[in-house]
Amino acid sequence: MGTFNWPIRLESMDGAKSLEIEAMVDTGASYTIVPGKLLTDIGISPIDKISLVLADGRTVQYPMEEARAIICGRGIYTLLVLDADHARAL
Repeated sequence: MGTFNWPIRLESMDGAKSLEIEAMVDTGASYTIVPGKLLTDIGISPIDKISLVLADGRTVQYPMEEARAIICGRGIYTLLVLDADHARAL
């Protein structure tokens, strides 16, 4: 497994606002984690919560959001996890 950087665009669900970022892609990751401030700036807000077990064994609850991701001109609706600064240990 490895990591690399790739440009992506994230859009609000209504397509009214978007942002382009250089994302670090981790080929072994299950979820996309994005800084919460970036998502708030384009009007994306949490729709749910998810509990994840970290490498050190702790269980942490993260806010989850929904957005459209555009990669290489192709779009898909996806779930995003807010960054660790917003996580709450259980």
